[in-house]
Amino acid sequence: MMRRLGMLAGAAIVAAGCGTDIEGEINRILGSDYDITVSQESPDITVNVSEQVTKLEDKINSDGGSNRQILVTLCKADPAATTCDTDPRFPVRIPRYIWPAGYINRSTNPPTLVPAANHTTSSTCDPTDPALVASGTVSTTSLPPGNGCVDVSAWLMEVDGVEELTKIAQAVKFDLSEKGSLKDVSQVRKVTVQRVTFKFKENSFPYAVPTTEMFVGKPVSDEEVRVAKQLIADQKVTLFGTLSNVTAMFTGNRNMQLEAAGKAVLSDAIRGFKATLAAQAQPDIPPETDAAREDNCKMPGHLVTERDDYCESFAKPGGTVKFSVEMEVTFTVRPSG
Repeated sequence: MMRRLGMLAGAAIVAAGCGTDIEGEINRILGSDYDITVSQESPDITVNVSEQVTKLEDKINSDGGSNRQILVTLCKADPAATTCDTDPRFPVRIPRYIWPAGYINRSTNPPTLVPAANHTTSSTCDPTDPALVASGTVSTTSLPPGNGCVDVSAWLMEVDGVEELTKIAQAVKFDLSEKGSLKDVSQVRKVTVQRVTFKFKENSFPYAVPTTEMFVGKPVSDEEVRVAKQLIADQKVTLFGTLSNVTAMFTGNRNMQLEAAGKAVLSDAIRGFKATLAAQAQPDIPPETDAAREDNCKMPGHLVTERDDYCESFAKPGGTVKFSVEMEVTFTVRPSG
């Protein structure tokens, strides 16, 4: 018996050749299922947050009205800005609050209006409907509710189409077939996902990376890959997991924790060695809370400043995040021949 196994092993080495899976070849000859474990890294996925913010600015400018007037006021918070009236853009640091028409002092009877030029941003914000103060003027005989303040984070969330404009999605093709040991899909009995690792190679986004949803599906055309949002909306890819808690400007590797259901979706999709991966994220405008202000002042992308209102502003969302997804997968294979 030992002699026969030795002969089989020798035959397997000859048949397999240099650098090929000898154990798998032996199992093929013996007629036993065997495992092939491979690692493969996807092409890079690049998320350009700055492009999405520019699209949002373009939309606000195109729509005009009070939203554009608010953007003009925000733009002028940057003393170096020169195109605020003709082509307003968000400043590098966006004020959390603005008083476009001035501060309504309700401690007097009747309430009085402090002109914007004479008002400091250290006042507590009692929000007023942005549409009532965006033009920069109000009637002193009929002052609107609140103290004339516009909460910029809240205003942004109300801009028509902001959610879709700031949602980011990218897709890539994922190909395991180049691994020499993987040849015949019909021989695959089981697929086990051992590891999914995000490899962050570039990250200039000044906030924590928003929770990233990961989708997988069967191979699609190059054209469909280029329109990832539509790919997701058409359900040609299925959610298999999310990655969260990635800190601002983090680079390096981060493993994704997959639930059993997610592993099943992923395993089924890559059973044929080729698949489509898609990533989708929704950046958040920093919420206005004391904790958010404190975090804002400590973020690694921010420099120490002597400006008193530093914590009363937040960085303009922007930058680029580039990452790839590496998988380690075990295919349980039925021997051929």
